[in-house]
Amino acid sequence: MKFRVSQWLDTSDDNARTYPTVYGIQCNNGNGWQHVAEGGKALFFETAKAASEKITELEKRYCANT
Repeated sequence: MKFRVSQWLDTSDDNARTYPTVYGIQCNNGNGWQHVAEGGKALFFETAKAASEKITELEKRYCANT
């Protein structure tokens, strides 16, 4: 399983003139890239660094035996 950081535009504010960038996580388990959620919520972070730190945690949890 592989993980990567992906950039998104936060369009949740219908009245915004510009949309802030947020950083999500995607994984590929051999069936293409899919968005990652935890506890029913998509994983979005304010910085790419924070998303990368979460990827490190996910790799320890899911990739330790590969």
